[in-house]
Amino acid sequence: MAPAACLLCPLAYWSWLATICAIPSLLLPPLLSMFVHPLMHSPYVISSQRKDLLGVLLRTKYIRRVIRHHWLHHKYPTYNFNLLLLGDFLLGTHLEPSESDIEEMRDSGIPLD
Repeated sequence: MAPAACLLCPLAYWSWLATICAIPSLLLPPLLSMFVHPLMHSPYVISSQRKDLLGVLLRTKYIRRVIRHHWLHHKYPTYNFNLLLLGDFLLGTHLEPSESDIEEMRDSGIPLD
């Protein structure tokens, strides 16, 4: 009986580790949707000047790219659904901006860097 218990012990360890790692990945999309998404609908100059954690998050390169990605979703509603960029690549719904889209984003104050 002892050898079987030794074999199950590593499996139990890895299942707990997998669970702990899965929790943030399951919580991230709804948290982005709840807290970051509304800020994407306000002027970037104003929302990025926040002094809290969301302001810091909005100034990251990833979220600036998500803001552009989200802007394209409003212009082309059948593309760019996800606030997690990889999701649209996996689903085949990713759309890169055209030159005219980039010009419109620049005029709207969307960060392009």
